[in-house]
Amino acid sequence: MSTPDSNKQSPVHSDIRPLAIVDIITIALGGFMLFSGLSGNSLSLLFGIVAIGYVLFFTHARYLLFNDTLVIKYRMVRTRLVPVSEINIVETVNVALVGTSVFLVLNSGSRIFIKPRDPVAFAEQIKRIANK
Repeated sequence: MSTPDSNKQSPVHSDIRPLAIVDIITIALGGFMLFSGLSGNSLSLLFGIVAIGYVLFFTHARYLLFNDTLVIKYRMVRTRLVPVSEINIVETVNVALVGTSVFLVLNSGSRIFIKPRDPVAFAEQIKRIANK
């Protein structure tokens, strides 16, 4: 899998995932549990760390679409590279409480659900590049 070199190639399309109300509530609840766990309740401390860690390490923050790779950057140190050639199906779907999102199915059968600010334009760009 090739990694796009940001010095040589600029993204064809770039989008961000807005911070959802669920993320804010999870961080607030995790912070409350973390601080209440510091007073001696180790279970609250553990749940607080898990809740904040989930939002930071498992929620998408930014999407960069290059001619050969979709780069999904997470809120913290993680990055996922998806070769455009591996994308089999691109669909926009309406999900209750979330709104319109982009649903990707890879050749391996893996599914990726992403929520850019403009899902329709992002899906069209992926389809155009992948010739789907």
